[in-house]
Formats: sequence, structure tokens, C-alpha cells
Amino acid sequence: MNRFFRICFLCVAGAICFVAGMWFSTYLFVKNQNEIREKINIQQEMSEEIASDVPQMLETAAVPTIDMNTEYVVIKENTITGETIESIEEIPQQFSGMSREELEEYFKEYEKCPVLDDREDGFVSATVESYSANRVVIKKVYEPIELEERFYLRAEENYVVIYYSDNSTVYMYTNISMNVLPEETRKEIEEGKEIESYESLYSFLESYTS
Repeated sequence: MNRFFRICFLCVAGAICFVAGMWFSTYLFVKNQNEIREKINIQQEMSEEIASDVPQMLETAAVPTIDMNTEYVVIKENTITGETIESIEEIPQQFSGMSREELEEYFKEYEKCPVLDDREDGFVSATVESYSANRVVIKKVYEPIELEERFYLRAEENYVVIYYSDNSTVYMYTNISMNVLPEETRKEIEEGKEIESYESLYSFLESYTS
């Protein structure tokens, strides 16, 4: 009888060990699978982050900028005659390092206050026709105005401003203060002083800018 119980006990103990071993093996297998899945998820997340950063990095690296070695081409179009003149000029130093967007913004501001030579030629607009690190093409449009050789002097913000004969197109902003002018000349300018030639105009300018 005792022998029978011993045999039963050994059978039960063996069964328990077998079940425990199976459970532990299953536990280790599941744990290992979870760790593998977690590593795969981490790798996928890292890959997605890298993939999302690559286009931005490439875009940043691909943005060209111009320098002093960039060929600078200026096209001048006369809308009255239809004539177009293309020339290669020395690139302005302030353009070095500019992107296309920055250059376009520069010319938007330039249109508001072009240099005197452009104003005299009837400047209308300037656009960036093409842009690369090697070559930039700028198109300037002009609409020349035929004006008489006559000028008007007017006072604006206490300084003398010179207008063409149409009395609306600015020829020159001067740094001549109204305070330095004789009283009679000030009154004439306040009423719109007329000057009939370039010689008379530059004689006036030399008198108060020397």
C-alpha cells in the first residue's frame, strides 16, 4: 500500500513538474516575443523619424544661394519702343548669400524707391527671371516719359524736392534744408519755384550744397 502511494506521489509530482516546466517555457517564449516586438516597434519609430527628417535636410541642403562669382544678367525692356537690351553686370555685393526668395523681396522693396538713374529712365518694375548659384537674370521694365527741360522746386518736410515739368514726377530729393535759404527763395519754393533748364537747376544746387 505504501508502495502504491509512493508511486502515486511520484506520478503527481512528475505531472506538476511537467506542467510547471511547460508554463515556464511558455512564459519565457511570450516574454521573448514581446521584447522582440518592442524592439521592432522602436526600430520602426526611429526609421520613421529619420525618414521624416531626410526631406527637410535635403531641402535645406538643396537651397542655392548666390555669391560674388555668380553671373549677373540684367535685361532692360523699353515698353515704348519694344527694345530689349541684355547685359552682364558686376553682381552687387549685398546680393551675396541671398536665396531666390530674399532676392525677390529685395526687388519688391526696390520698386518702391529705385535709384535716380532708374527713375530718370522711367523705371516701372524689376523681377527675378531665373535664379541659380551660377547665374541670375533680372528683368527691369522701363516706360520712358518725354518731359520738357523744365523743373519745379517744392518744399517737403522742410527740404527741397525737385520735380520734372509735369510737377508730379520726382527728379531728385535733396538734402537742402529750407532753413538755409533766403526768405524770398523760400517763398518761391513754397509756391512752386520754376527752373527752366538743367544749367539753372545745377547752378542752384551748387549754390546750396557746396
